[in-house]
Amino acid sequence: AMKDHSDVDLRVEELAASLRSKLNEFVRVALQTQSHGRIQELGKIVHSLETAIQQLKNLGVEELNNLADSVMPDVEDLKNYVVEQTDQVRTNWKLVSEFDHCSDNPP
Repeated sequence: AMKDHSDVDLRVEELAASLRSKLNEFVRVALQTQSHGRIQELGKIVHSLETAIQQLKNLGVEELNNLADSVMPDVEDLKNYVVEQTDQVRTNWKLVSEFDHCSDNPP
């Protein structure tokens, strides 16, 4: 029975390592997307990352939990960035439409 247990541990470690490189790749793509200013695309990637992190945490395996925690800060930063940029765009549109409204309706 001991041998089986260590096999499972090994598999979890392999899984964690494989997931870690996938998540890191995901974060790398997100940062690249951010640098190109593609906010909607970035929003989708961040959403996928959040879902993946939540699923890892739900499994209740320590290694996977640690993995989720290790990418959390990057994902939080990216999420905040998306929110800021989206708010900024909304604000700009609001200003533009108010300006248009004023210029269409001179006092």
